[in-house]
Amino acid sequence: MPESARILVVDDLEINVEFLRDELTARGFTVFSAFDGEQALQQVVEVQPDLLLLDVSMPKVDGISVLKALRTDEDYRELPVILLTARRESENKVEGLDAGADDYITKPFHVEEVVARIRSLLRLRQIQAEVVEKEKRLAKVEALHQTLATLSHHINNATQAILGTAQLCQLTNEKPDRLIATCLHQTARIKAVLDCLDRMVQHMDLRTTSYAGEGKRILDIEEELKQRLAQLDGNQKAEDSKQ
Repeated sequence: MPESARILVVDDLEINVEFLRDELTARGFTVFSAFDGEQALQQVVEVQPDLLLLDVSMPKVDGISVLKALRTDEDYRELPVILLTARRESENKVEGLDAGADDYITKPFHVEEVVARIRSLLRLRQIQAEVVEKEKRLAKVEALHQTLATLSHHINNATQAILGTAQLCQLTNEKPDRLIATCLHQTARIKAVLDCLDRMVQHMDLRTTSYAGEGKRILDIEEELKQRLAQLDGNQKAEDSKQ
């Protein structure tokens, strides 16, 4: 995580906020501030911080309430939060950790400890994000592998049908009409499979970092192929019944 990470500092004492803002800014962080719980929740939405330094004891909406609100929000459930607590507030430390805080720092604190905790937590979150990204890529590759196996099965069935009909015609000296009809039907099935594969290639890029809806799109394309093949088979049966 670059040192330009966005840090939101929340404390009802302005002197504490100014001190942390100056020290963190001097170390390359981008710092935003809030002075009560309500303002903190608004700032989280507005500035989208990478980490929250949150004082526990504040009037009106305290730090624990802010933390609980964030942990029930899907968008901010994973936002890294470090609680700032007074030495006498041991119960608040336990309550904060139970509510989902990632770490806590006891006041009075050394700024180097604060910076070290911030960097450590940001690195941890970056590693976690990379692991999730790799898992998504692996899942995407596995989904593609399964789909390609299905498409290969359809193509193999079509080629086997053509080969089987050709061998039957050769053994029985049957007129080539049946072979021609089989070839036309099975090549239409192969074309449908290749069209499906082409659509998948257009929708999937293994280098992309966006996976939203990929699985559903693949399933939709496979379902369309299934319906198309059923339609082709139905048309062929109708033609055969006329002869």
